[in-house]
Amino acid sequence: FYPSSALVPQLGLLGVFLGLTTFVSNGLVMKRKPFTVSLIAISKLIISSILLIIFIPKYGLMGAAYSLCLSSIINIFIKAYFSKAYYGQTFEYKKIIFVFSLAIILLITSNYIKINSYNIYFDLLINFAVLIVYGLIILFSRFITKNERNLFYSYIKKFPLKIVS
Repeated sequence: FYPSSALVPQLGLLGVFLGLTTFVSNGLVMKRKPFTVSLIAISKLIISSILLIIFIPKYGLMGAAYSLCLSSIINIFIKAYFSKAYYGQTFEYKKIIFVFSLAIILLITSNYIKINSYNIYFDLLINFAVLIVYGLIILFSRFITKNERNLFYSYIKKFPLKIVS
């Protein structure tokens, strides 16, 4: 069980990438382009297969996780390109690249810190700290507007937090 826990952050990123893929493919859905969506899916399959063949022999399960993350990132940019081409949907690429870069840097940093750790509690603490740092950087960077930040604070204030004494 414990060795497979190292894959959790990468697999969690895949969930985030799935959400982003859905978001960036709105233009293709609105213009009803199922053939283009199918071609993009086939290209993701090919890219994933190539990356898996390259990285699994060298890195094992971690290579598989990183290959799938990388192919998902490529898929997001391909879908964004075609959504813009067919529907005119625009994206803030600098912000998307910032979020990806920050996530990858924090992921690599946390994996480096945990490299010789055999303590699941230490690993969980590092993962939680990385999650908090990621959230704080996103929250206090120019990525989120002041109105969005205020909305976030209003949700936090509504969150019921009772300390039992």
